[in-house]
Amino acid sequence: GYGPELKPMKSIGYRQINDFIDGKLAFPEAVEIMKRDTRRFSKRQTTWLRSERDVRWFDPARRKDSMLAACRGFWD
Repeated sequence: GYGPELKPMKSIGYRQINDFIDGKLAFPEAVEIMKRDTRRFSKRQTTWLRSERDVRWFDPARRKDSMLAACRGFWD
Protein backbone atom coordinates (compact mmCIF):
# COMPACT_ATOMS: atom_id res chain seq x y z
CA GLY A 1 0.00 0.00 0.00
CA TYR A 2 2.41 2.80 0.88
CA GLY A 3 5.18 3.35 -1.63
CA PRO A 4 8.18 5.67 -1.32
CA GLU A 5 6.73 7.89 -4.07
CA LEU A 6 4.02 9.21 -1.71
CA LYS A 7 4.72 12.70 -0.35
CA PRO A 8 4.56 11.70 3.35
CA MET A 9 7.09 8.95 2.69
CA LYS A 10 9.58 11.60 1.52
CA SER A 11 9.70 13.32 4.90
CA ILE A 12 12.67 13.18 7.27
CA GLY A 13 13.25 9.68 8.49
CA TYR A 14 10.98 7.87 6.05
CA ARG A 15 13.09 8.80 3.04
CA GLN A 16 16.30 7.55 4.66
CA ILE A 17 14.74 4.34 5.94
CA ASN A 18 13.33 3.64 2.48
CA ASP A 19 16.81 4.15 1.04
CA PHE A 20 18.19 1.74 3.66
CA ILE A 21 15.52 -0.88 2.87
CA ASP A 22 16.23 -0.49 -0.86
CA GLY A 23 19.96 -1.04 -0.20
CA LYS A 24 20.95 2.49 -1.23
CA LEU A 25 22.28 3.39 2.24
CA ALA A 26 23.87 1.51 5.11
CA PHE A 27 21.93 1.83 8.36
CA PRO A 28 24.54 4.02 10.15
CA GLU A 29 24.63 6.34 7.14
CA ALA A 30 20.82 6.55 7.07
CA VAL A 31 20.82 7.48 10.76
CA GLU A 32 23.47 10.17 10.28
CA ILE A 33 21.56 11.68 7.34
CA MET A 34 18.35 11.67 9.42
CA LYS A 35 20.16 13.49 12.23
CA ARG A 36 21.65 16.03 9.83
CA ASP A 37 18.35 16.67 8.07
CA THR A 38 16.53 17.00 11.40
CA ARG A 39 19.06 19.60 12.59
CA ARG A 40 18.68 21.56 9.34
CA PHE A 41 14.88 21.45 9.57
CA SER A 42 15.01 22.58 13.19
CA LYS A 43 17.26 25.49 12.24
CA ARG A 44 14.83 26.59 9.50
CA GLN A 45 11.91 26.42 11.94
CA THR A 46 13.79 28.43 14.55
CA THR A 47 14.76 31.07 12.00
CA TRP A 48 11.14 31.34 10.81
CA LEU A 49 9.75 31.54 14.35
CA ARG A 50 12.18 34.30 15.31
CA SER A 51 10.68 36.47 12.57
CA GLU A 52 7.18 36.09 14.05
CA ARG A 53 6.28 39.03 16.29
CA ASP A 54 3.76 37.28 18.53
CA VAL A 55 5.94 34.33 19.54
CA ARG A 56 6.81 34.28 23.22
CA TRP A 57 9.94 32.38 24.17
CA PHE A 58 10.27 30.66 27.54
CA ASP A 59 12.98 28.70 29.26
CA PRO A 60 11.02 25.98 31.07
CA ALA A 61 13.97 25.22 33.34
CA ARG A 62 13.91 28.78 34.68
CA ARG A 63 10.44 30.20 34.08
CA LYS A 64 8.12 27.24 34.36
CA ASP A 65 5.50 29.15 36.37
CA SER A 66 5.31 32.07 33.93
CA MET A 67 5.16 29.66 31.01
CA LEU A 68 2.25 27.76 32.57
CA ALA A 69 0.46 31.04 33.39
CA ALA A 70 0.82 32.20 29.79
CA CYS A 71 -0.58 28.90 28.52
CA ARG A 72 -3.54 29.11 30.92
CA GLY A 73 -4.16 32.71 29.86
CA PHE A 74 -4.14 31.70 26.22
CA TRP A 75 -6.72 28.95 26.77
CA ASP A 76 -9.01 31.06 28.99
